[in-house]
Amino acid sequence: MSYYEDIVMQTQMTYSCYYNIYASGKTPYQLSDRPPLLYREQIERLADEIRSADCIVVGGASGLSAAGGGDFYYEDNASYREHFGKYAEKYHFKGAFDGMLHQWTLREEFWGYLATFLYTTQTAPVRKPYQDLDALLRGRDFFILTTNQDTQFVKLYPEDKVAEIQGDHRFFQCADCCTDDTWDAVEPVREMITAMGGDTAVPGSLIPRCPHCGREAFPWVRGYGNFLQGKKYVHQYEKISRYLLEHKDKSVLFLELGVGRLTPMFIQEPFWLLTLSWPKARYIAVNNRYEGDGCGGARRPYPNRTAAPLSALRRTHGRTHRRRSRLYRGCRCQTAVQNVSRPISRKETGGARAGHRLAQPAHKSTVHAAGRSGTLCHLCDRQSRRSLYHQRYQGQIVRP
Repeated sequence: MSYYEDIVMQTQMTYSCYYNIYASGKTPYQLSDRPPLLYREQIERLADEIRSADCIVVGGASGLSAAGGGDFYYEDNASYREHFGKYAEKYHFKGAFDGMLHQWTLREEFWGYLATFLYTTQTAPVRKPYQDLDALLRGRDFFILTTNQDTQFVKLYPEDKVAEIQGDHRFFQCADCCTDDTWDAVEPVREMITAMGGDTAVPGSLIPRCPHCGREAFPWVRGYGNFLQGKKYVHQYEKISRYLLEHKDKSVLFLELGVGRLTPMFIQEPFWLLTLSWPKARYIAVNNRYEGDGCGGARRPYPNRTAAPLSALRRTHGRTHRRRSRLYRGCRCQTAVQNVSRPISRKETGGARAGHRLAQPAHKSTVHAAGRSGTLCHLCDRQSRRSLYHQRYQGQIVRP
């Protein structure tokens, strides 16, 4: 397992352990209640961080595309009607994902809808927020990590600079995962769109099939079925892991763009943990809002949408930011991000088992976890885990 995938696995375990907290829109991490800077000061601060960083790791998610007009996934809006109008009229879907979850009677019509979906993202121009970001990254040492499948980043950068850890709309896989192969989806999608015309179904003969077993193919993406986590998937994690390990001793800026709280374990929380673990790291989040009132403290809204600050930053070398890189300091064992400072009740977790509230740590703060208390670091007393992480990554991995 690669370096970054291991971090993601740990954040997924945290998500499972505190699922009721996440489901309520909160986080088990206690965030700062420090009031935000004025918008102009935020932009200037972000500009300074970008200028001073040795390298930049961008974490781009759906909010970045939505800010540039790719906002047809979750609602029946103008952009959805533009690309999926005939299906909106016939089935009254509330966004592109709603159609993907529909129980289709005819496979030909399902593939008509899926081909429309894929064609929309495959042929979309590079959106304005990506262009602004590209202008900011020009001439810098950077790497792109994304959960987006819409191919926006790979239209701008070579594939060795981008890790698409949740798939890519340009490729098909076997729906039954009979093989580790993936193959081109662009040309088959174009053929289906051409043959379909104004209809809502494609000819049955054009339904893509696996060249090995003859079963239907499916896009190589997470979210709808058997996402193939084979060599291509592993390679995505190897790319980001290699970049991080090569730059861990430098001044790294983790720049999070448009990441929501639906799947925080892939970009947001790994970025938090890496920032807390690496002494020279900085973390900035750019979003159209702060996700929820209950994320550990006071509500802190982000002004404007995700796109507006990128444009402002491109003009003035600045952008909305929320620096969390020095909110906490881990204990000397370097495996703990936060210690436990007070118990969290079953009532607070919405019925989950009693656990603990993560807060600002000190090496010898009181531990309350599942009825146990003491004066040791939250993780130092877990010798097997501590030695595992120290042996594998010399203490660079962190875990709540």
